[in-house]
Amino acid sequence: MATPEPFEGAPDRVPGQEGIAPINAPANPNSFGEGLAQAVGHLGQIQEGSGKELFDRAYAMQELQVHADVNSRLAAAQNGMMNKYVEFSNLEGKNAVDGLPQFQSDIDGIREKGGDGLSPVGQEFYDQESRQSRYRLSFAGASHAAQQQKSYAMGAADASMSSSMKMMEVDPNNPATTQAALDNIRAQVAHKYADLGGMSPEEVKIKQSDAVNTALQGRLKSMAKTDPLGAQKLFDQLTAKGDIYGNDATNLSWYIRNQRDVIGSRQTSHQAFSALRNNGGPVLQALFRNESGGSLTVENPEGTTSGHAQGAFQITTGTWKEFASQAGVDLAAYPDAKSSPYAIQARMANVIPLRRWDKSTIAAMERAGGKLDVNKTLGENLAANGEGLGSAGGQKDPSLEELTDKTREIANAQFPGDDAFADIAVDRTITQYNKEKAIQRDTDFNNEQTLYSTLLQGVGPNHQIPTSVDELKLDPKAADAWDQLAQQHPSELQKYLKQMAANARGDVAMTPQRLQNWQQLSGQAISDPQGFMAKTADVSSLDLPMAEKLRIVTMRGQIYKKQDASPQVSHAMGVVNRLNMLGPLGIDKASNPDALATFTGVLGDAMTQFQQTNGKPMSDDDIKTTAQQLLSPVGGGGFFHPFGGGQTPWFQSIDEVPNEISESIRQDFASRGINASDAQILQQYLAAQYNELFGKTKVKP
Repeated sequence: MATPEPFEGAPDRVPGQEGIAPINAPANPNSFGEGLAQAVGHLGQIQEGSGKELFDRAYAMQELQVHADVNSRLAAAQNGMMNKYVEFSNLEGKNAVDGLPQFQSDIDGIREKGGDGLSPVGQEFYDQESRQSRYRLSFAGASHAAQQQKSYAMGAADASMSSSMKMMEVDPNNPATTQAALDNIRAQVAHKYADLGGMSPEEVKIKQSDAVNTALQGRLKSMAKTDPLGAQKLFDQLTAKGDIYGNDATNLSWYIRNQRDVIGSRQTSHQAFSALRNNGGPVLQALFRNESGGSLTVENPEGTTSGHAQGAFQITTGTWKEFASQAGVDLAAYPDAKSSPYAIQARMANVIPLRRWDKSTIAAMERAGGKLDVNKTLGENLAANGEGLGSAGGQKDPSLEELTDKTREIANAQFPGDDAFADIAVDRTITQYNKEKAIQRDTDFNNEQTLYSTLLQGVGPNHQIPTSVDELKLDPKAADAWDQLAQQHPSELQKYLKQMAANARGDVAMTPQRLQNWQQLSGQAISDPQGFMAKTADVSSLDLPMAEKLRIVTMRGQIYKKQDASPQVSHAMGVVNRLNMLGPLGIDKASNPDALATFTGVLGDAMTQFQQTNGKPMSDDDIKTTAQQLLSPVGGGGFFHPFGGGQTPWFQSIDEVPNEISESIRQDFASRGINASDAQILQQYLAAQYNELFGKTKVKP
């Protein structure tokens, strides 16, 4: 309803003279409903516009929802496809190539599943957008696979080259292996750099040369470990041809030279020993050349499951122990090959099956003309070829001069004009010669100790004194010692036969003269060890009771080991020398060595008697007192010294039994029904002497 216009009223006027103005009152259209009509018309327009807007807005909202759904599906699908790409991009080499079809199948599956349930319009939008994502990821995956395929092909070429290089290092002395490996290396380099890398032919040749250089250096380094002489010669040849070069080649030259000088010189030395020794025929010589060069003490630094190979036959420590019983070898005396003489090594090798040696050694023996059966022992195979193992008795023992001359001859033939190498090889020969001589000396001395100890203290629990070789060999160690000496030094057996004859006659008694001999020898073991060793070299020739001979043998063993023959007596002599008790009497090694030896021996006997009497060793004060009495002149009265005024020191007459005292002691024994021997009289006299010496109660005869 239209609003009526308000009445404004008549204007205020002042009454005046004017006349009445004409009436002019215009009509207001609103008063006749024009505004209402317009409002109604406008309302219709508004209603019509609102409907259209509502439709448009609803359509837009529906379209927005479709896009939201599509975007959500696209995001999920793209994330899924991206995750698959990340997984695929981590694959390398052949795995990436093989995995490409599955990757493409996976992202197709993710894309298709992502559009399930969308409206046709949404599906159209989704297909357009997801197709681009799938294309981009598929292309990226294919590019990755292609790159990895190229890397895989290059890696395969590298692996093939590396394998060929390893084959050259494993078998460096095989020319066929080397040639096949080099051919493959060149082919793989061409494939890698020409076919895959797109290099020019000249660039490929350079790469091939570098790869061959590396391979040959690896072969030479490996070869130098076992055949340094051959490695040095080959290195010189390849360097001259230009096949190896660069800083690495310079370093390799120093390595090979060092191996040649250290190991190769030893091999040259061994060749000299083998050439001058009669160790059998060509088949056995082939074994020595391939294994040890004939050296008795060489040890292979490379260990095996059976231990280190040692000695002329390169018998491992495990095999040595395994066959010791069968070969009759005492492991306590000969624990391994390198510490055993040739005769023992040969005895062991004789019973070992040939198959236990390296195949290269067997092949070398066959090339030397051997007809072999690997299931038979080495001894059986040598016998079948008219050879033997040889022995120390039949083995030529060349002089050092012969060995050094032969070594220099071989070294000059190997490297003409290289005097430095020849000098090193000669030094090796001298060292090896001295080492083998030292081992032989030790073996001979140990055999001597074993035989004398067995002959003087007996065999078995009853200590039966041997009087024949058969009785001696009842002791296994003595049997081994006898057999070795019979093979190596047969002339040395005479002194042991002489001792057996003495054993058959029976032991001798201690007499004053034998006591003097014993005291002088036992003293000389302290005052002059080397003189003692020379004088007692033939123990069987010593005129002493068996007990004293056995003590001589023990002293010899201690001196040989650089030990004191009697540490307590050595200490006592140190006390005497510090007090200068012998100097004023002119008793020293230079002016009176016999007196010095006798005094030392008597002092040693006195110390033994003191310990037996008192249950303890002498103190330094006891040593001083005893030495003073031993050095005092004979005389002063008393039962044991009836003649005064003498000038002979007591130690030089302590074992001389005066006739009167000897007769008195004999009568004392007779009163007890005993027919005393000279040894019993001497023993009684000495007991009284030492008791008087120590200040104990005098012993009446």
